Amino acid sequence: MIDIYSIYCVSEDLVARNIEGELVIVPLSSGIGDLTSEMYSLNTTGVAIWEKLDGKKDLKNIITQIADEYDTSWDEIKDDVVILITDLVKKGLVTKK
Repeated sequence: MIDIYSIYCVSEDLVARNIEGELVIVPLSSGIGDLTSEMYSLNTTGVAIWEKLDGKKDLKNIITQIADEYDTSWDEIKDDVVILITDLVKKGLVTKK
């Protein structure tokens, strides 16, 4: 379960590139097989969250920043952030600090 009072950071074992408005993430620890099954991409909102995962701010702070930037309710952003971070942690792209 994701704790919004915890700090998360991007794994060092990946390569991330912005390609035509999407952030494409490829884990370096993946096998030589089908890279497309190992790739992960983020849309604009996902990129905004990803860029704030600096290992210094807790998720509560990040949620507040995103809610302010997008002029959206805090609870709605919280749900989106928790869903994304849960998925990124499962894939090993983000770790709890």
